[in-house]
Amino acid sequence: MGIPDKKVTRLGGLRLGDQLSPEEFGDQAQAARHTLWLIAMGMTNDRHLAEDIVQETLAIAWRKSGQFERSTSFTAWTAAIARNVALNSRRKNSRQSLVNPEHLDSTPSNDSGDDTGPINTVGRILPNQKDFDDQVVSALQDLSSAARSCLLLRTVTGLSYDKISELLEIAPGTAMSHVYRARKTLRSRLGGETIRSKGGTA
Repeated sequence: MGIPDKKVTRLGGLRLGDQLSPEEFGDQAQAARHTLWLIAMGMTNDRHLAEDIVQETLAIAWRKSGQFERSTSFTAWTAAIARNVALNSRRKNSRQSLVNPEHLDSTPSNDSGDDTGPINTVGRILPNQKDFDDQVVSALQDLSSAARSCLLLRTVTGLSYDKISELLEIAPGTAMSHVYRARKTLRSRLGGETIRSKGGTA
């Protein structure tokens, strides 16, 4: 599987003029990749599986790129594919354990070198973290996949509730409720404790 190069002129009976060009698709895919990863991570709680889901999502999206309407959001379109791929993967791996503590340390993000802890006093996961404390990982395990997805999209990328609603196809109020309850869970589990990470303490 893969995205064809410029030499490909036809795919599934469609000419490239009828769909995104390889260059356009690549640009859109790159812009959407991080959000797709967070959705997959929220649904599976497994970093490596999330990466596989993103790869499969983009391969499917390329094959179906003739169905994409240019006036709509590419990220929202591929997010729907990613959710379906993740659901199928969860069904196939029903015995899969929740996230291993080492799985969250490679969340795609820009490393600013800040040595603060992974979560602040109001339950927000800071976006520049390379590593999550075992306590944070344990707390995240207590969340539903929907709540975890909303929390990651809100705290890591700072997306609005309207945008989260669009990506996950839920009501904005539901997204807000998931994030509120997720933060409350994290505060309950972590609020009274010192959070340690490889970077230091907070």
